Amino acid sequence: MFAIELGQMRLETLQSVSGLADGHTQSGQITITRGMDKSNELTEWIKESRVNHNNGGARNVSICRLDAANTVAQRFNLRNAWASSWSASDEAIETVQIDFDEMVIE
Repeated sequence: MFAIELGQMRLETLQSVSGLADGHTQSGQITITRGMDKSNELTEWIKESRVNHNNGGARNVSICRLDAANTVAQRFNLRNAWASSWSASDEAIETVQIDFDEMVIE
């Protein structure tokens, strides 16, 4: 299970994440799949960063791998991240591609 954080605030759990690297990455992209527990703050960041990623919309984002107790087992910190694409297969499922300048793994 994965969760996404903006700053130090956990916003929601994710149905899936693809594109995470095993080591430090200078730049790249990941894809997240959002389920039913969508947060308004993440939705607003997705909208804002798609339009204004060069003008303050990009932020530091963390993807957290959670263990069975729902605590962080591993954190993937994405520096200067923005949502580059968004799609929805239905009202419940959304797919978001997030581009970033650097990935640091804790």
